[in-house]
Amino acid sequence: NLGSLLMLAIVLVVLNYFVARPLYFKIINNLKESQSGKKFKHKPKPLKLNKKGQVDYYSLFLDKEMKLFFRDEKQMKSTYTYVLLFPLLLFCLNVIYSSFKINYLGQLIIYVINIFLGLVLLLSSNISSAMALSGEGEEFYLLKIAPINVKNILWAKITVNFLVSTIIILITIVSLSFVAFINVRELAYIALIYYFVNTGHIFWSFELDLMNPRIKEAIEGETIDDNKNATKSIFIGVILAFIFAFLAYFFISKESYEGWYKVIAIAIMFFLARLYLLINRLNVYFKEIEY
Repeated sequence: NLGSLLMLAIVLVVLNYFVARPLYFKIINNLKESQSGKKFKHKPKPLKLNKKGQVDYYSLFLDKEMKLFFRDEKQMKSTYTYVLLFPLLLFCLNVIYSSFKINYLGQLIIYVINIFLGLVLLLSSNISSAMALSGEGEEFYLLKIAPINVKNILWAKITVNFLVSTIIILITIVSLSFVAFINVRELAYIALIYYFVNTGHIFWSFELDLMNPRIKEAIEGETIDDNKNATKSIFIGVILAFIFAFLAYFFISKESYEGWYKVIAIAIMFFLARLYLLINRLNVYFKEIEY
């Protein structure tokens, strides 16, 4: 019954938080300790070259960002929490919904709730992009004078955020496919909305840091909770979640499948607009950033 399902969902969340989470970080700490005790005798890896025989700076910066991602305990905890909550929460909620007799309107409302909650959790994890430049601190000056295309730095910094978010989306969609009343076609539509809105929000979050970098504050030890760009990123994410949930209800309630296409089209336009704005502002403002 409903009470049992609610209790099951609560128990799963509690067990996951107090058992899986500490175990995960214990494993990570053990790996760090074992790696710190190793003596590295091998020679430095040769620089990667692209097809033109030039140094592949994108790969170099991406490798650096990946290492920083796994070494930053605060970011790891934040990302792990959202990876955990996003698929688990939506799966538990939809299992509960599936225990009821649902008509067309009820199913539409459930889809809208999935879009809203999914985007809120997903977009909240993009705070790393809202602190990408500021997080460099004193090393930011080296990025400015590096003799490479600044786009290599941009793409490397947001690629990690993009990959983690995309993996979360895939895990969520796969988990929701086991819920009986959810159609595979609707799952694909929801996945596309997640993907384009989330990627557009990653671009927007990075742009927040580009236009108002907090490098000095980062050097002085500013935390994520105090970072205004991170706060703005979360606020914008909630607003976007509300807007696309409203659009989904408005269009789908009138035109069913055609409504889905319209919402996806708007999500794609949002994605393209944020990409265009970011690239243009990056070319104009990156070299002007001071601290």
